[in-house]
Formats: sequence, structure tokens, C-alpha cells
Amino acid sequence: MEKSQVGLDSFYCAEVLTDTSGGCTYDTPVAITGAIAADVKANGSIETQFADDGPADNASNVGKQEVALEFTNLTPARRAWLLGHTVTSGVVIEKPTDTPKVLAIGFRSEKTNGAYRYIWYLKGQFSVPDDSYKTRGEKVAFGTTKLLFSGLRRDYDKEYKVWADSDDAAVAAGTITNWFVAAPVTIATPDALTITMAPTDPSTDVAINISPTITYNNAINAAYLTSNYFYLLKTVDGTKVTAALSIDAANKVVTLNPGSDLTNSATYILVASGLVKDIYGQVLAAGDTFVNITCVA
Repeated sequence: MEKSQVGLDSFYCAEVLTDTSGGCTYDTPVAITGAIAADVKANGSIETQFADDGPADNASNVGKQEVALEFTNLTPARRAWLLGHTVTSGVVIEKPTDTPKVLAIGFRSEKTNGAYRYIWYLKGQFSVPDDSYKTRGEKVAFGTTKLLFSGLRRDYDKEYKVWADSDDAAVAAGTITNWFVAAPVTIATPDALTITMAPTDPSTDVAINISPTITYNNAINAAYLTSNYFYLLKTVDGTKVTAALSIDAANKVVTLNPGSDLTNSATYILVASGLVKDIYGQVLAAGDTFVNITCVA
């Protein structure tokens, strides 16, 4: 069952430097601490057309994305940077002609299983907030800063939001690791999963001390690194050769290390299961892959 969000942290802003039909660029994301809440209002709607005395068709519409943010507080310099104000010797100067920066905003929300939902709104601006001050009473009432981010679609590709869950097997580990390193311009479409076996099929003069390798073009899910998916069979009786499995740091190259030398003149079959998935959730289109091997001393 999908888990619920229970947290909010890691809030970032990245200034939009350029956004045209030819491309989009961002400045390096800047962390802003003290995030309390992010309430999103999508303003979406579905309108219904009536014909022949009944509802006949629907048309959906994406509205303006609004993110109401609440922080413990913002430094004068940070608030001025977001809203386009001037700072002179630490004093913030506001003018009606000030223009808020065009920004992308990103943050993450923890789920009840310890994973996170990662989010970027790709373009928009903050409006000048209302301020409220209150005298100290019998109990402390914490003051906060509330900002409204009004989202826009990018001119480059018409996208306005990207998001992903860290516990989704189809999401590459690097996508999550680098989520706040840079605001995303494009999300790469993964190449179809392919495989290369060494030795190749058929091989008739394989050394008895060989350690076969299976190489994938995409990183695979390390959960498949078991003898259920990678193994060497003795042709004579169909039993598996005892072998240790290892994988390289990129999770692409699987190596089988037999516990002892193979038998001279014997034949074997190297098997890579077609059930193995890469980090994008893809499997080999061709299914199981086999290599026939004959050993020589």
C-alpha cells in the first residue's frame, strides 16, 4: 500500500536564468531553512458540455499552481533576494517597482516508510507577503513568515512541475541523489535494457578457471544479484555450478566466480534470467540469455 507524507524539509530555490523555446537554464539551487508547511492549490477544473439533454463531454483545464509556504522566519537579505528588494548596509528598501525573482522551488516530504517524495515547481514568483506582529501574552505565540508562490509553465517545454518517490524502483538512484544539485531541465528517457555476455555464444575453448561476466547497459536493481537469476549449469546433469556473485560499483557488470576450476572438456550453459530489472523497471526484450561453453585445460 502506498505510504502517506508526514514531513517537509530540504527547501530550495533556483533562479531561472533563461527560458526560451530553445532551452532553459537555472542558477545553482540555494537552500532555505525553516520550512514549516507547503500547501499546494492546483486550481484545476473539469468543465462539462451538455447536449441532447445530458452531459455529453468533459474538458479538463490546468489552473495556476499556487504554493502557500510558511517558514519560521527569513533573514532580511534572503527575503529581499526573493522579492527583488534592495539591501543597503543591512537595511531592506522596498519600492512598488520591485520585481520578484523568477525561480524554481524544490522540497521533499518524508513518507511513513522513511522514503521521500521529491518535488520541483519549475518556474514562478513569490508575492510580497502580509506581515503580522503581536504583543507577548501569557503564552508565547510564534511568528512565522508566509509566502505565496505563483507557478508558471516554462516557455521551453511547457512543463511546470516534476516529482518522484525515492522508493519507486523505476526512479534511478542518481535522480534522487542529485535532486537538489540542480533544478531539472530534462528527465532523460532510459535506453532499452541490453546485455553482453563474456564469453560469447558459443565458446569452445574456454579456460577452466574462467569467471564469466554479464554486462548491462543500464544499472540493474541489486536485489536480483542471486543464483536464481545468474548461474552456470552443467550440461551433463543440469545442476548449478557453485559460484559467488559480485557486481561492480555502477551495478552494471555481474561476475560469476566458480568455487573451483571447471572440468576439462566439459560443457556448460551460462544463464542470465530475463526477469532481471534495471533501475528503471525494464527487462530484456529477448528474455533469458544463454551462452554455451566448452572448457579446455
